[in-house]
Amino acid sequence: MAAAVLLVMSQSLGCVAESVYEPADGDIIFHTSQSSQSAAIQLARKSEYSHMGIVYVRDGRPVVFEAVEPVKATLLDEWVARGEDGHYVVK
Repeated sequence: MAAAVLLVMSQSLGCVAESVYEPADGDIIFHTSQSSQSAAIQLARKSEYSHMGIVYVRDGRPVVFEAVEPVKATLLDEWVARGEDGHYVVK
């Protein structure tokens, strides 16, 4: 996706990934984590988002490579569910 394209999605899980967002390798995805560190990260970064990852489609399923302990691939739906209100942004 071009860097100028910004998709903001705040719909409920189940309809976002299939009906609106077409995951593509290399998309960068952001959300506000519900973790205990989220507020500190947002304050330090001066950002409304506290967590990000890179999307790849593996075996036909979108995953997010994310820096958690350890760095891992998480299914996109699971990653979105960990954010506040299922809201995320893709660039």
